[in-house]
Amino acid sequence: RQRQMCIRDSSLSAEGSLLAEGSRPVDDSQVMEIIVKRCVSCHSRTPTDDIFVVAPMGVVFDEPDDLRQWKVRIGARSVDSTGMPLMNKTQMTRGEREYLGRWVGET
Repeated sequence: RQRQMCIRDSSLSAEGSLLAEGSRPVDDSQVMEIIVKRCVSCHSRTPTDDIFVVAPMGVVFDEPDDLRQWKVRIGARSVDSTGMPLMNKTQMTRGEREYLGRWVGET
């Protein structure tokens, strides 16, 4: 069964909104929304960041398949540590990190 990943028009900025969903299954569209909001400015085939003109280490998250390919690394760099986003430039919240951690933990 393939789950569709798309960007939803909802706000994930409130800490509690993601933490309160802890018992519900992870929604791939929310994962993609977090990644787009917090990571894609650097990790894209066409970065918009003011410093990175190419994606660092060639890691891109433009498509759902990109996220699946880098899922374990996303967990290691953004959940197990807070090394990404770099210096938390895009202000990823604790709730967003926890939500990504739930996604990474899914089989």
